Amino acid sequence: MSAPQPPPPGQPSPRAQMRDAVANVMQKVAEDKKAIQADVQAEHERKLRRGRRSGLLLFFAALGFGISLAYGLPRWSHPFKPPTGAAAEHDARRAILFAESLVERFHQEHGRVPASLEEAGVALPGIGYRLTVNGYEISARVEGRTIAYLSGDDLARFRAGVRQ
Repeated sequence: MSAPQPPPPGQPSPRAQMRDAVANVMQKVAEDKKAIQADVQAEHERKLRRGRRSGLLLFFAALGFGISLAYGLPRWSHPFKPPTGAAAEHDARRAILFAESLVERFHQEHGRVPASLEEAGVALPGIGYRLTVNGYEISARVEGRTIAYLSGDDLARFRAGVRQ
């Protein structure tokens, strides 16, 4: 066997070429590893930013919902302002007339007046009903004043208050 021939002058030996090739591959692997780590780090930072943005949006949505709830709850509890003045009296008179028609219908069917409005078929909030010596009285309070209908009163005159 012959001994390996030395490389021509100016060219590296095969061993030096191999060493350079391995160094180049190792450098390439190190660069790729750094690039992958940078990509992983960048993706992690993007996820953190998305998470912060989502948290911030969720916070503002909850804040908006809380404000709308605080503003809207009183309006849900009492969506309409109760009538006042002539409108309140008008509504009270209409409710009294309605209750009177139920009492009279009950009286015609059973031959006696009911003991309560519930017995006549309805409970009207704000409308009072009581039996009197001569029949019954149906009443309502409007702005501190009592409006009352006594059985036997003239319905036309009482109704006249409705059409004011």
